[in-house]
Amino acid sequence: MKKNILFIISFLAFYAANAQGWQWLNPKSQGNTLSRVKFVNTSIGYATSWGGTILKTINSGADWTIQSTGSTNKMNSICCIDANTVYAVGLSGKIIKTTNGGNDWVTQNSGTLYDLNSIFLSI
Repeated sequence: MKKNILFIISFLAFYAANAQGWQWLNPKSQGNTLSRVKFVNTSIGYATSWGGTILKTINSGADWTIQSTGSTNKMNSICCIDANTVYAVGLSGKIIKTTNGGNDWVTQNSGTLYDLNSIFLSI
């Protein structure tokens, strides 16, 4: 029993010491849990999240901007065709698409109210 307690204390101390190197990047803590991250190339990437939130980076993740999707559904997955054309799917059959790098997101009709958990497009 003492070994287990010592192990747990050691683990927590190690975790706390190593976690100090982490820091929030921009935007600082948007408040939603991220569900998926996809990069188009080494610079441009997108992340999906709760509340319809999609984040975009154009500098390899150093800074992130919140995209205005018009959705409040949790977005579960994202697929990037190129830097401008991106699809995201989420709860209640929600599909959204941008063709201009996230400046505008348009709802697509999925024909279902089931949660969509993943998307993959091969072109």
